[in-house]
Amino acid sequence: MSNLLPAMHPSLHSLVRVSADRGWMSYEELNLALPDEMVDPDKLDEFLVLMDQLGVEFRDFEDVRRFQLRTFRVPLQTNLKFKRDDPRRRLGSEAPVEEPEDEEPQEKNALDTDFDPLNDGEEEILDDAETQAVIEEAIADSGSKRIDDPIRMYLTQMGTIPLLTREEEIRLAKKI
Repeated sequence: MSNLLPAMHPSLHSLVRVSADRGWMSYEELNLALPDEMVDPDKLDEFLVLMDQLGVEFRDFEDVRRFQLRTFRVPLQTNLKFKRDDPRRRLGSEAPVEEPEDEEPQEKNALDTDFDPLNDGEEEILDDAETQAVIEEAIADSGSKRIDDPIRMYLTQMGTIPLLTREEEIRLAKKI
């Protein structure tokens, strides 16, 4: 089958092979495997036609979680590098982790049963006390006036919690 596939990024090629074997692909896997260069609608259309020809159907995250399907572990494909977005860099660590110069896609052990794209274990989750402290600090910083508008209160609270890293936000904006 690999000689029938057109030339494509190695991580995308690996994902296509695994997905063709199992008959499905999740949208999260596709979003992670798509390189920054493949934002052209024509290329994406060709890719979707290829997936249709291979008999691969797309599944959303809820289906994957509900049926406890094994997902393909794909590293995020981007050309952007930011020190603060390095997932291996821990809070409180002053020295950045050095990366090897020759990075090649790793295809061994690609299936991962514990993969959860919404909570990959690298992000810091605030508990109730920390959240309350952050909210109180944000309200205090906004001045002595009280916010009575529930929408403004919600937006103020949501603004204190990071949802995407800078790298993910830039990559998503380029795809849109």
